[in-house]
Amino acid sequence: MINETRDFKMLARVSDFGSVNQELFPEGSLAGRLFQVVKKTVNELSAYAASEVRSIGADRGGAISMHSAREALRNILRAMQHTARVAEVDTPGFADKFVLPRGRLGDPKLLAAAHAFAKDAGPLAEAFIKYEMPPDFEEKLKLDIRNFEEALNSRARGGELYEIGKTNIKTSMRQALAAVSRL
Repeated sequence: MINETRDFKMLARVSDFGSVNQELFPEGSLAGRLFQVVKKTVNELSAYAASEVRSIGADRGGAISMHSAREALRNILRAMQHTARVAEVDTPGFADKFVLPRGRLGDPKLLAAAHAFAKDAGPLAEAFIKYEMPPDFEEKLKLDIRNFEEALNSRARGGELYEIGKTNIKTSMRQALAAVSRL
């Protein structure tokens, strides 16, 4: 990071020098073309930096929505687990299908449990409602699952875009540094 910053500042100074002394380096000359490469790269890197700052804000928003989606899903699963335990008193074996895994419940386990709860809750919906689950709990569970899956997918896409941007920056930087070495 320090070398990239130092190199960018050097490229910006070279670009400024080429702009200020443009009459010494005509467009058609080798030096003129090399200064254009450096100037174009500085502009691209500035644009990459600006988009990275915007994406950091978007990532934070994504992290918040990821957290919200995860918590909403956990909350409905916990409510279903609790309700199933209460129903167990009247219907032995009822709670067996609605047990969250013990220990750290990572995203894959949480999603798997949610899908299992959704599948198993269908035939038992009336019993859940009898024990005070909201009448639309199945729809809410499906919506929470969908929101969580979308948040997971969004996070994965964000990581891919970050890697592409990082590669573009490195490529642009190499081209500009090669141009400077030829000046």
